[in-house]
Amino acid sequence: MSTTLVTEAHRRRAAELLGGLSDAELAEAAFGVRIPCEREFIEACQIEDKQSGTLVPFKLWPAQVELLPRLQEKRLFALKARQLGHHLARPRALAL
Repeated sequence: MSTTLVTEAHRRRAAELLGGLSDAELAEAAFGVRIPCEREFIEACQIEDKQSGTLVPFKLWPAQVELLPRLQEKRLFALKARQLGHHLARPRALAL
């Protein structure tokens, strides 16, 4: 059985070929598994309906769909109402 010695030139060439691939493309090439995009993943999720208790598809609102590409461009943090700092309101001065 013959073995091929992997040289530094082989490593550089592999890095050149693979360097242009996205993480999803690399995973698909390496493992044969397609990684869904953010929207596909989210829309495959289900949530519990408050009234019926049944599982229903998670449907994104148009504003949420519009926001998804921006999440890949830069880090974006969206705070929920209770995280906006209402608890940081100035305490009333105590009268002595």
